[in-house]
Amino acid sequence: MTRETAPRRAAGRAGAVAAGLMTRLRGESLAGAWPHIPRDDRMELAAIVGETLAALHSVSSPAVDAAVGPPDWDGFLRTRRQECVAHHRADGLDEVWLAQIPGFLDSVELPPSAPVLLHTEVMREHLRVERDGDGWRPAGLFDFEPAMRGARPAPPRPTLDCLAAHWWAL
Repeated sequence: MTRETAPRRAAGRAGAVAAGLMTRLRGESLAGAWPHIPRDDRMELAAIVGETLAALHSVSSPAVDAAVGPPDWDGFLRTRRQECVAHHRADGLDEVWLAQIPGFLDSVELPPSAPVLLHTEVMREHLRVERDGDGWRPAGLFDFEPAMRGARPAPPRPTLDCLAAHWWAL
């Protein structure tokens, strides 16, 4: 499968954030199209998005490595873990839920791996799709602003598969 990239018009930094200006992607928002897409086409789209993310994880270049952090993935995870409960407490999360966070974080496997490019916000709102004959196909994936380099995601466990089915309404 070929993955077309919209032409880049300009690149630069906005403070600490790397930014790129590109032309508009073809197609329509997957969020808007989703209710009208038949279930079999949804399943096919989900599989293609998974393949696309696997390809994204294989992207490696000195330019990407230099532009996308964090430089110390393990340190980043330690800091996020230390701040997680306080962050959600400040957002008003109930103590019953806060007490479960450390156990959940302990249960997540993060196998050692060389850092890969992670999109971090793959959702219907960040995907463009278009009709392709009788079906649908992805036309674009955007919003790489929070992208980072980190550990390759582990294969999904059954609980994550169930969440994905819920999130994507398969």
